[in-house]
Amino acid sequence: MIEQYWEQGKYLTTDDLVSYRNVWKRKQKSLNKISGQYGTSGRVKKSPMNVSVFKMSWQAFFQRTKNDSEHTLKGRLKVLNTAKNLFESYIHFKNMDIDTRRGIAGFGPEEEVHWHWFGSTTAAGNFKHAVIENDEHISLALDQIPLQGDVTENHYLAYVKEFEHIKGGGVATATRLLALKRPDYFICLNNQNKNGLCTAFEIPKHVTLSNYWEVVIERIIDSVWWSSKEPTNVTELAVWKYRAAFLDVLFYVPS
Repeated sequence: MIEQYWEQGKYLTTDDLVSYRNVWKRKQKSLNKISGQYGTSGRVKKSPMNVSVFKMSWQAFFQRTKNDSEHTLKGRLKVLNTAKNLFESYIHFKNMDIDTRRGIAGFGPEEEVHWHWFGSTTAAGNFKHAVIENDEHISLALDQIPLQGDVTENHYLAYVKEFEHIKGGGVATATRLLALKRPDYFICLNNQNKNGLCTAFEIPKHVTLSNYWEVVIERIIDSVWWSSKEPTNVTELAVWKYRAAFLDVLFYVPS
């Protein structure tokens, strides 16, 4: 038996060793996630499979969104559908008129659409000023996030690089814009949902733009409900297309 294994063995060249190490590095991140380690903090929490919100089924998630006690499902879908149509109609955020920009940013007029849902920014004075003055960095930041297809960490980092030029820009305002452009990937993280979400995912409550992708988004896109296949029911499909933003329903607490 030992002789057979010996015969199957081979000497590793320097190139073989480099290739092996590269493969190991690529796979190590996935192995760390299984044990509960996201990012480079070195802190290992529970395995995701022991975290209830991570292993929640799509049906369970959808039922929770239907039971929203603060806002209507129809109203929430209208906000995100309207935002989707606007991003498809305008090449750049800077091309939108002032009231449209205000709406997308979370402090617009609410005659027809409840723009304050999914993260109101009415108290973010400097950010509001930047939107009203059409600060080019807001538009440049949003240009880094593709409207369709996969969103990667590199897309997000390019977004943050531009967004950090905005005076008064922070996690709540940055993620509000992200959630409105790509609600399938991003949730607006603010004071109304942060405590509940961080507790549910068992992550530190000090979330910054530098670690938001690793500690929040990577957990979301690894979750069972997020990774589920497209449902066939029309209403379920509508929510599924915006599923990351709809996570707000589970943890929103009015101020």
